[in-house]
Amino acid sequence: MIKRREKQIFNLALTTPVIVNLPAHVTRAVNDWIERNQILEMGTQHKVDICKWFVGNGGYDSVQLLIQSLNHFEGKIKHVFVRNFGLCDDWKHVDEREDLQELIQAQQVPIINFPKFSYRERDLLDATRINFSQAFLTAELGVLGQQRLHSFLKKAYEEIGKAQVWNVAQPANKFSVDIAYFGSPQRNYCHNED
Repeated sequence: MIKRREKQIFNLALTTPVIVNLPAHVTRAVNDWIERNQILEMGTQHKVDICKWFVGNGGYDSVQLLIQSLNHFEGKIKHVFVRNFGLCDDWKHVDEREDLQELIQAQQVPIINFPKFSYRERDLLDATRINFSQAFLTAELGVLGQQRLHSFLKKAYEEIGKAQVWNVAQPANKFSVDIAYFGSPQRNYCHNED
């Protein structure tokens, strides 16, 4: 089943942009998949861009995974560092890491600040297992909850746009595979799960 999905990811990326949402613990397996299948070479040949989004939680392991990936691919894959303010509200300790900052500057890694999502609304989405679109339709959320959700999504989309990864004006035959890694096994509220 996994092998079949691996094939589907790249094949789908030949015709449409693809986002693969994965937990942090599969980073090595994805790197192996990229190398084993010569995804970078195939991407160049078929005009498919690869981008790794690292959604950090501020923890040491989360930052180490980003550093390892930046070192491993040496600028051959675009990376985006997402500072998840829902899991860490002070990133000074990460910003002060010279090893990370040198790699970010050398590889021109965009850094975006993912906003904090209200605990009340987050818990409701978790408990009812609904996505953002469905949440707007539930009476349980209430008017204030809907406004908080709207505000969160607006801020999140603005931040994602700052990464300038998806160029709306890109040629029709140029697509991308975006791989998002999360620094925590918890749900990170990065996308609409429609």
